[in-house]
Amino acid sequence: ATMLGHAAGATKRQQLLKLRAAQGLAISEKGVPLSEQDIPDHLLDRSAEEDQEEKLLAAQMPGLAEADKRAGRIADFLQRIRLSVAKGRRRAKAGAKAGQGPVQTDDVVKDMSLPVATFDMGALFEMFQPRRKLRPVRRR
Repeated sequence: ATMLGHAAGATKRQQLLKLRAAQGLAISEKGVPLSEQDIPDHLLDRSAEEDQEEKLLAAQMPGLAEADKRAGRIADFLQRIRLSVAKGRRRAKAGAKAGQGPVQTDDVVKDMSLPVATFDMGALFEMFQPRRKLRPVRRR
């Protein structure tokens, strides 16, 4: 599997030039050879795994910057939470020292008791009992 331009019939030299331009690949200290015979085939051969890795890295680059921004926002949020908790603890200690005592949950959260829901399972079972039209069952 040769690289760029193989399907279009590009020469080895053209393929190497495209590869060098696309990836900034240093082919040799002398540069790209002028004649086709001087270009070894192994320079153009690339495995499918290398192509996959390259595509994966190229696809991940924008995602990495986004992940860094997200991690920064999360770290800022956690820091604000830590500061808020520390501030709340200081206020609770100050309230306890002033004779008010520690702040209770009921002082902050106004909670209502949940209603008790009951369900008659007998009526549900009765609904699924088999019905016989010729021998009706007396209703209760």
